[in-house]
This record gives sequence, structure tokens and C-alpha cells, in this order.
Amino acid sequence: LALAASYAAALANRLDTPTAKVLGSEATTVAGRPAGLVRIDFESADQPVRALQWLVPTAGGVYLLTGVGGREGFAPEVEAELGSIVRSLTLPPG
Repeated sequence: LALAASYAAALANRLDTPTAKVLGSEATTVAGRPAGLVRIDFESADQPVRALQWLVPTAGGVYLLTGVGGREGFAPEVEAELGSIVRSLTLPPG
């Protein structure tokens, strides 16, 4: 999804520091709609953190859903479970 790639590139320009980095973006779906997923690593209070952001374009704007947690806790199965929850959401028409 071009929006997610553009968003990831803009974030990377702002966050590419020793303590913050955009890991990449990929196309996915949320509630049956095309969406983009962006992965970001950063530090907060000296703790390693990972954020996942899903961007869902709609006729009226963009939904931005964010999951944040300790980087150690984002094992592949946790990320898969978050993705499953996000994909099953019901969004208003548009």
C-alpha cells in the first residue's frame, strides 16, 4: 500500500536515530479493507519498545490503529495475534 510506504519513509526520515528506527512496512487488510502495517522500534525511559501501526484509508480520512509494547514481548506469535484482532475489527462504512 503506497500510503503505508510513504508514511514509513516519512517516519524513517524523522526517527532514524540510534534509539528509533522504522523497520519497514507491508500491505495487509483491516476489516476486509486494504491497509498498511508499519513496524517501529524505539526506546522509552531507556526501555526497548516496538510499535505496530495499521493505516486504513477510507473515503473520509485514514484510521490509524497502534499497538505498543516492550520489544521483548513482540514475539512473532504476539504480533500475529495482534494482526488477527485488527483484521477482525468492524469499521464504519466508508
